[in-house]
Amino acid sequence: MWRIKDRPALVTGGLIIIAVLYTFAAWLWPAVDFFALLRAPERLDSVVSLYLGVAGVAAVGAGFAGVVIVFGLDTQSEKFLDFRSDGREPLTRNWMSVIGSSIVSAALAAGAALSVLLEFGRAGTAMFALAVLLIAHALVRMLWLLRVLMRVVAAGDRATRRERNRIDPVQYLHRAS
Repeated sequence: MWRIKDRPALVTGGLIIIAVLYTFAAWLWPAVDFFALLRAPERLDSVVSLYLGVAGVAAVGAGFAGVVIVFGLDTQSEKFLDFRSDGREPLTRNWMSVIGSSIVSAALAAGAALSVLLEFGRAGTAMFALAVLLIAHALVRMLWLLRVLMRVVAAGDRATRRERNRIDPVQYLHRAS
């Protein structure tokens, strides 16, 4: 049985649909356009700064995702080998999702800033909304993956400690003789 946490593309697709539906709803019904203030000409500098700030957060998120993934790929303990072997496809999908969503979010936020400067404000707010949704999804998924990796480390540490604390009776028999 599959779980939504093993299918990040479904979540990403849902977020894209939500952003597209919101953009059309805001265009049809201005009363639901929460981002209308971001298109005010007097706020141009602040809006560009906001969009570029989100691009920066997304870029940092992509870097953090890379660190988490390398940590998961590089560790060679038996527990990590089992973890990677048992979770091949879902793990690959999740790792690709956090990197991909972060990079796309950064590009969308930078594109939103550019669209404001080119006076395509409505396109900018749509890209900004999607960028925020994608980076939020990536960050939540990254934290979940980090927690899972920490549990694998803890299980490996417990196994190592058990092995170290195991008493070898043969060793004590040789000492006594």
